[in-house]
Amino acid sequence: MSLVEMTWSVKNRELVLARKKLATTRRTPHGFRGDHFLIDEQRFIFTAIRPMRLGHVAELYYQLEGAESPEAFLKEWTENYGLIRPPNLTDLVYLHEFSEVRAEPPA
Repeated sequence: MSLVEMTWSVKNRELVLARKKLATTRRTPHGFRGDHFLIDEQRFIFTAIRPMRLGHVAELYYQLEGAESPEAFLKEWTENYGLIRPPNLTDLVYLHEFSEVRAEPPA
């Protein structure tokens, strides 16, 4: 298990910390299942990292991404990557699912 450095927009950081975003889609894999990342001292663990087409993420996983619709997910994707044109839905991307790591209570 490794600690992975992740960059987040302010909006996405807030969604993760509010437990409304349980996945992030990236152009490349950012670690492996079981690796951790931190946001504001809170630890999260990757539970799955899967390659898939961007359109598949938009259609089936937009809610895990914290979006209200496939269109909202694609709008956020376009803004995050500074795209001028609409994204190519056949692009291969990596869906990173994660969950919070809860601290063990003191014995």
